[in-house]
Amino acid sequence: MNRSMAFELDAWAQDGRQLPRTRVKASDFGGMSWVTSAWGLQANVMPGNSAKDHARYVIAAVGKMTAAHITEYSHTGWRKIAGKWCYLYHGGAIGAEGVRVHLDGGLNSYRLDGAGAAGFDNISAEAAAAASWNIRNVIAPHIAIPLLGTIYLAPLWEFMNQTNIKPSYGLYLAGGTGSRKSTSAALALSHFGNFTSKTLPASFHDTSNTIRRRAFILKDMPFVVDDFHPTGSQQEKRQLKEIAQSLSRMAGDGAERGRMRPDGTLQPATPPRCVTIITGEDIPDVGESGLARYYMVSIQPEDVPISMELTAAQEMARSGYLQRAMLGYIQWLQAQADELPETLHKHFLDMRTWATDKAKGQHARAPETIAHILTGYYMMLLYFRHVGLMEQSACTEAMVEAMATLTATSKEQARIIKEDKPVNIFLDSVAELLASKEIFVTDISTAATEGGKPATAVGRELVGCRDESYYYLMPRIIYKCVQELCVKQGSIFPISLRSLYRDLRTAGILRSGVNCTEERPTKSKRVGDSSIFYLWIPRDKIDGTHEDGEKQLGMDFTQVTPSDLPPEWT
Repeated sequence: MNRSMAFELDAWAQDGRQLPRTRVKASDFGGMSWVTSAWGLQANVMPGNSAKDHARYVIAAVGKMTAAHITEYSHTGWRKIAGKWCYLYHGGAIGAEGVRVHLDGGLNSYRLDGAGAAGFDNISAEAAAAASWNIRNVIAPHIAIPLLGTIYLAPLWEFMNQTNIKPSYGLYLAGGTGSRKSTSAALALSHFGNFTSKTLPASFHDTSNTIRRRAFILKDMPFVVDDFHPTGSQQEKRQLKEIAQSLSRMAGDGAERGRMRPDGTLQPATPPRCVTIITGEDIPDVGESGLARYYMVSIQPEDVPISMELTAAQEMARSGYLQRAMLGYIQWLQAQADELPETLHKHFLDMRTWATDKAKGQHARAPETIAHILTGYYMMLLYFRHVGLMEQSACTEAMVEAMATLTATSKEQARIIKEDKPVNIFLDSVAELLASKEIFVTDISTAATEGGKPATAVGRELVGCRDESYYYLMPRIIYKCVQELCVKQGSIFPISLRSLYRDLRTAGILRSGVNCTEERPTKSKRVGDSSIFYLWIPRDKIDGTHEDGEKQLGMDFTQVTPSDLPPEWT
């Protein structure tokens, strides 16, 4: 637990005017340089070697007799205070009176008290829930469903973490400029404050350390990082890619870099404690494992049309309706806080079992991500039923739609991840290099008729040979050519040659045989008078489509009926 101390000081000018209250870190108090920073020329410390010491002593002595000692929290989310669960937000807490919460770093928009919106206290729970559910009508379902599921999952983070099933994905909204992805994220985030597309809490222009710090402060909250658009210099592209990679690890693993103080002691850990929503104009080049830590949603302009309905939803958000919906939801959760860890654990396992069956052939993380989003969505529907907005039959119908939508979207993501598998990058790169005539192979029949001497091609690199069934590729030469192609395209080939051997073998692509063992992934082949160890790769893996993968991804994941739901969910 990180603790710090600060002093809040009042001051008056000589003419009796009260100066603005200032806040001073305890570590900065003794130097007295904060006087000028706080009040400018309206306050001054008298000259003299001991004047600063006298001023400091007098302020501290008076403070000892008059100051009130107050505990102020600098994070959001669930916390037990006086043995009772309460939920912190900037300016206060749900479930506790007199609790002070102050968020630095531009996070003071995270609040659940209406932020002064007129009539906030008069908004009924049902009307607020209806405004939240209405997002489904102004944003396309394949966007609205994961957005709502993620938003309502955020306050469950603490209780899911207690049984080691904390959310482990980042929701990535990908769309070109003008697709209103930031608008969609801001509307969803307005459940936790008054946000617009211009006032989102973080962007890719922030440093990685700033983003990580905010992800720690925003416990049990959704955290939006806006605007991944890798344009400009190679250095800028590299920086954005590093942040995207860091975000995928942060959201997917809850990872935190260990840090050390100058004196060699370890700093307290500050791991992320939020759910993360990211927007971008492009899909980041973070490799297969990085992409698998995102749940990617593609947004087209027609998915979030500019309409009277969108304007009305934004106005209701500005008037506090979405905050009121989240306030009621958290109060409902608070009443069952002690039972939530086990309840959520069971719901999550039920949905993961179902998703594992529906997402066969996808990345191993896909079922867990789907289960997390569905758990948040399900709890949202339970609350809507609790306040009288929806009947049980409508909730069941909504769950069936969500399950079908999420598995269909996950299927599309599997296609993207498949393209980023190192094996497929390698095979596709070899095919492109051959088609563009940057490399060449000899036909064995041609080499044989020429006495075993391969043909030459000016300006092209010989990488092997082929017959009717296989390409026989010299491993180090073809690996170097693929690496160079990736560099030309502004990326890097993500794995070493040894790891490529492993992945080719795992994918069932390397020819097995007596000489093609775990120790030696290549197999000798005599061509003419010489015998060389080659990678034996079936020709259809380079010349044709990867049919096995396409068939696997062609499975229909969208057939969902109420019978797919566990009995207690219907």
